[in-house]
Amino acid sequence: MDDDALLEVEGPLMGMITPAVVLETTDTLSAPEAKVQRQDGAVDEEVEAPQGYGTFFRPPAGSRCLLLSPLASPEHRVMIGAHHGQYRPVMTCEEGEGGLYGLQGWVLFVDAAGVLHLGGGAGRFNGEIGRASCRERV
Repeated sequence: MDDDALLEVEGPLMGMITPAVVLETTDTLSAPEAKVQRQDGAVDEEVEAPQGYGTFFRPPAGSRCLLLSPLASPEHRVMIGAHHGQYRPVMTCEEGEGGLYGLQGWVLFVDAAGVLHLGGGAGRFNGEIGRASCRERV
C-alpha cells in the first residue's frame, strides 16, 4: 500500500474511537442519550449509549466514556464504557471480585469465593440485605 492510500484510510480510522466526557444525559425509554465533549473539545449531542439486554444505567454528568464511530461515520457515534470514579465505592476489590453500584454504593457484590451480597456484605460494607451462594460449578 502506498503512502497516499494509507493517508486516505488513516484519517477515518483515527476518529473511530475517541475519549469523551459526558456533559448531560436523558432517558429516551430506549437507551440513555448523552451530550458529550470529545477530547478535541468538540461537543456531540444525542449520542446513544446502547446497553445489554435487561440492563439500563444512565451515567451521571462528568463520566468518562469512549465514543465509537461504526464504519468511521461521525453521524452515528455511540457511547460505551461510561464510568465516574467519584461514585465508585471506596474500597479495593480483590482479584475476581466486583459488582454493580449506583450513586449510593454497592447494590450487588460478588466476592472472590463467588458469594453474592445484595446491598453490600462480607463484613466490608454497610447495609447487607441478604446473601446467596452457588456451591456447584457448572
